[in-house]
Amino acid sequence: MLVSLAAASATTLADGDSLWHVPGLEEFFPEPFLFEGTPFEINRLIMVRLIAVVLLAIVLDSMPAEPGLCRGAHNPP
Repeated sequence: MLVSLAAASATTLADGDSLWHVPGLEEFFPEPFLFEGTPFEINRLIMVRLIAVVLLAIVLDSMPAEPGLCRGAHNPP
């Protein structure tokens, strides 16, 4: 029952009646737009990752450490 339901839903999705489509390999490997033909090619997916890393580094760098929160050898009571 479950297998036939999955097969029926797969055929209705493959018919094109739905807005969802099965992604192809070309969608997982988009065309590079920087440094094409080198080992350092940058496509849109890598660019999003680089922007996220830069934003994370900015946020973490802008948060100052509070030395009073942790007592240790450098912060005696």
